[in-house]
Amino acid sequence: MDRFRSCTPGKAGSDNWVMTIIPPRLADAVDQFVTGFLHLERAMRPVDDSAVPPVRHLHWPETGRRGERWTDEYFALDADPAAVIAAIRSTNPGPHHFLSDIYSSRGRARAMYQALGYHLTVFEPLMILDLSHPLKSPRHHVEDSVDLAVARRLTDAQIREHGSVRPTSQTQIDDPNILLEIINVGGEPVAGGKGVLLGDALYVSDISTLPSHRKQGLAASIMTALHATARDRGAHYAVLSATEMAASLYRTMGYQELAQIDFYSPAPVDTDYTAELPRAPRKTHRA
Repeated sequence: MDRFRSCTPGKAGSDNWVMTIIPPRLADAVDQFVTGFLHLERAMRPVDDSAVPPVRHLHWPETGRRGERWTDEYFALDADPAAVIAAIRSTNPGPHHFLSDIYSSRGRARAMYQALGYHLTVFEPLMILDLSHPLKSPRHHVEDSVDLAVARRLTDAQIREHGSVRPTSQTQIDDPNILLEIINVGGEPVAGGKGVLLGDALYVSDISTLPSHRKQGLAASIMTALHATARDRGAHYAVLSATEMAASLYRTMGYQELAQIDFYSPAPVDTDYTAELPRAPRKTHRA
């Protein structure tokens, strides 16, 4: 079901933002993005999904989002900040919640959200790739048959090397709509990634390379393998959000920016409430 109203893409609000005209509708791409994330999370822990116009609300009743403290995440698309916060407050959330404000037809609403008691913590682009374009072959051998023991060894290595920790469950492995890719070096897993097939879309997530094996093109090989498998199974486009570090890689692979995602917390960024969220870059001023 389309959880977001239709809108016409326009000028975005970030400083380095490039708009692209590409199917599908922005509302559909956002819906697939949220649904893909929800699909992966539900294979790890219980998550409730509801629509509280103009937001989509995900609630973790037991363990928090990604196993962290966050109990609620709200998604809004090109919506009025006052209406968004009113919808959030109507659900009586606890202190450990945040908002993913997605926009393209209006600019950043930081001042309005701050006046309503919410603080910008980080921002990321929502990116899309047309899978009908020619795809390169992976530079490295990628395994698409993953067992839980191998996945756990990768998670253990991520913890040891203080990398991005992205656990895998047996439910994810058994789900035919979840794609899992891993690269082994010397018999040990060093990089991995996941995708969720949602009709004609591929949601991409959890792309991770151990710090000791970065700068070798492993993440690009994982991505390429996911794209190829998804296209073979009928996907027409891939959608993801990207950190600042990852976005440059995705652009070289043909991804274009469709919208901007701003993350807001109800507590200032220097409090413990946002310990698990990356923080927005601080501006420095020369004397």
